[in-house]
Amino acid sequence: MKRTRNYGFTLIELLVVIAIISILASILTPVYSRAQEKARQIDCGSNLRQLGMALMMYTQDYDGLYPIAYAFWTGTLNPPLPQVPNLKTCLDSYIRNDQIWWCRSWVGKYGYYAWRNPRGGNYDFIVPSPNTHPVIGDPTTGRVWSDASLTRPSEYPLLFCGSPWTLTLNAHSGISDEEFFQGGGLGTINILYADGHVKIQNLTVQRWNQLYMRPR
Repeated sequence: MKRTRNYGFTLIELLVVIAIISILASILTPVYSRAQEKARQIDCGSNLRQLGMALMMYTQDYDGLYPIAYAFWTGTLNPPLPQVPNLKTCLDSYIRNDQIWWCRSWVGKYGYYAWRNPRGGNYDFIVPSPNTHPVIGDPTTGRVWSDASLTRPSEYPLLFCGSPWTLTLNAHSGISDEEFFQGGGLGTINILYADGHVKIQNLTVQRWNQLYMRPR
């Protein structure tokens, strides 16, 4: 009598296959995550470039003057400052797509309304203190700045992804903001310069402070 051979996997063979798949997954998952983050960085840079174009159109329409606007995160202060006018309300007629105001990495790490501003976005001005607005005009004083006041616009950082004042700065790095400001690693930040170009930068705290406190 002829026996029928069973061609199924043995338990050992199944365990070997599962082990191989687990090893491959552990190798490929970080690569896939880095590729996803790179795509989000590019998307964030595209958002900033579009904001830069909108700012340029605004200054052309208003005799070279920048908007008078509060930062998006003013509602987190104690006592809170007004939330409007802000950059989004000032540029409303130039940017109709709300998603341009949001970086996917930033939203994924901090949430849409981390700054308690339903009419806001996550891109912030580069200013040396929460109460000064050296280029974007200051609503508390009515002081307005012009693009002509910038002697080297290609070196002047204008907007960036996040805010140091609310510890929401490192959406594009693998470390927390607390670690970054304690010197625990490099931060990764997308920055829009006044001439319209965008650059992704890996920064130490010292380099960030040099950039943030750059003389106007």
